[in-house]
Amino acid sequence: MSNAGGLTASQRRMLDFLNTFIMRKGISPSYAEMQDALGYRSKASIARYLYALRERGLIWRRAASSTTRWPSATPTARITARSGTTRS
Repeated sequence: MSNAGGLTASQRRMLDFLNTFIMRKGISPSYAEMQDALGYRSKASIARYLYALRERGLIWRRAASSTTRWPSATPTARITARSGTTRS
């Protein structure tokens, strides 16, 4: 079932979780954290949702890190998880 934004309920839930987690902790969650918080049994499910959100341009991933995912709607200056630098 899709909502008006073109996302399924599960994709919206994932995006909302990413936004909340990153706002609270300043880094992106690991697959295990996403799996636990969202109740998925497999990391493959997490990967599918992340891929779909990346394809829609809603999140991006720094090439050097498998765990750094940022919602595209965050402010222009973003702190990267490992380096502590900003992206403008």
